[in-house]
Amino acid sequence: MNYMNKSIQVNVLSRLFFLLLVIGLTGCAATQPNIDVPSVPPPVQKVKTQPRVALVLGSGGSRGYAHLGVLQALEEAHIPVDVVVGSSAGSIVGALYADNQSFKKTYDIMMPAGFWDYADFANLSEPGGLIKGYQLENFLLAHMQVRSFDQLPKKLIIATTDLKTGKVYPIESGPVAPAVLASSAIPGAIKPVKLYGRLLIDGGVINPVPVDLARKLHPRLVIAVSLSTKKATDKTPTSALGVLDSAMYIMDQRLTEISLKGADVVIKPEVGDINFLDLRNKREMYLAGLSAARKKIPVIRKLLGYPDKTR
Repeated sequence: MNYMNKSIQVNVLSRLFFLLLVIGLTGCAATQPNIDVPSVPPPVQKVKTQPRVALVLGSGGSRGYAHLGVLQALEEAHIPVDVVVGSSAGSIVGALYADNQSFKKTYDIMMPAGFWDYADFANLSEPGGLIKGYQLENFLLAHMQVRSFDQLPKKLIIATTDLKTGKVYPIESGPVAPAVLASSAIPGAIKPVKLYGRLLIDGGVINPVPVDLARKLHPRLVIAVSLSTKKATDKTPTSALGVLDSAMYIMDQRLTEISLKGADVVIKPEVGDINFLDLRNKREMYLAGLSAARKKIPVIRKLLGYPDKTR
């Protein structure tokens, strides 16, 4: 279970086929960015005061655009976010938001972006994956004001998976871009990232919604956003691939349930069964996040002790 990854959360073969098709049609390359990465992670800056709200943004590929709607709903309601914890797609949104502290700025960066703003084409002779990940790092460097965790105006924790130990490896110091790349390194698609003497892959493999990382800071409230999909059909599978898909769906649901333990509020946008690489529905994902989060605002306000606006 520790090595369950996103390439099998929906359908292993369909995802790889989709990725190969896209690369075959529009492959592109990216230049490796010049990032000074230390051999060991720098000391983590301690949080001086107890955070009020920790926002945990879960994994989900293109479904991560739903996180933008959640950010908008929280800003509209003047809900403070002191800590952001991100896994995979959540780490991308989380890094940008921790940097600029604005839903609108994050939205304006991500909504115009296409597949090749995040991905590049690897040399197929190199093992580990079809995408190098340099383009994602370049994308972050081009749109972030700061480069390292200690420069961020908002506390950020990024969840990755240590490929050798099968355990969660949180990153909260050093350069941000390589940490986000590691958290987003979908097994079989994006090459594992060598960082701090470890071989790191997608944080969603073991911790799709890393509530436990937020809890370690003892915030008053933990808001978690789960982008778990729904089954495309309730029919009993008859084919081998159908059985595999259903089995992976069950495991994904169970893993998500475990990772959500400890959250005070869980927001679950209606993301359907959107493919994790399909960016054609990013506006629909954003609106799904906005709708789901707005429904939870009264509960959040109550838990924070805010006045009831309905009176």
